[in-house]
Amino acid sequence: MLNKTLMAQLEWTLWPAVPRPITVYGIHPLAKEPAAFALLAAETLRGRPGNLPSVTGARRPVVLGKMIR
Repeated sequence: MLNKTLMAQLEWTLWPAVPRPITVYGIHPLAKEPAAFALLAAETLRGRPGNLPSVTGARRPVVLGKMIR
């Protein structure tokens, strides 16, 4: 956990849910961005939407990205 202030704010905002640092899942804190892109790529390969319209304001869920073979 690199940003204790941010984590404290998330804990306060999301209570009673408990946010966990990414290290709980065995991911180094500096690898969170590559891990997020890998997750988005996996969802694209599976043909599953990678957006949340309620969060992004998109009209509908869509598969993000395009696979070129």
